Amino acid sequence: MGATRAPLASPGETQSEPPHDTYHPDPAKAQLIACVANKNKGKLVTTCRYSHNADHYVRYFRQGQYAVTVYEAKTGRRLGITTVLGDDTYTCLAQVSFFDGEPLEETVWLDAGLPAFRKALAPWVNAAKS
Repeated sequence: MGATRAPLASPGETQSEPPHDTYHPDPAKAQLIACVANKNKGKLVTTCRYSHNADHYVRYFRQGQYAVTVYEAKTGRRLGITTVLGDDTYTCLAQVSFFDGEPLEETVWLDAGLPAFRKALAPWVNAAKS
């Protein structure tokens, strides 16, 4: 996971609201930068098996572990690193579409939600505000 797939929510948004694509902070005012990398390890949450014709597909859903490195934007100095865990539950879908050429076996890393990242980054964000 090299970057988030959607912009982070604007200040004041709740986790139940979808992120607004109109939130574009001024990069010149950024105080912190957080880089996220998938550690590609985590406990097995569930295994989902699907069959279509003669093909048997298996998807291993694992709890993602994400290394988050926090930097001071102005100097580039590394401030710290923390781990954020992805979801630890998943329910297999009753029906899934597969396309020609898809692997028969694949691991899917369950993402961490925005609240988990906010909690992990809070010590640095709160320190930057003071």
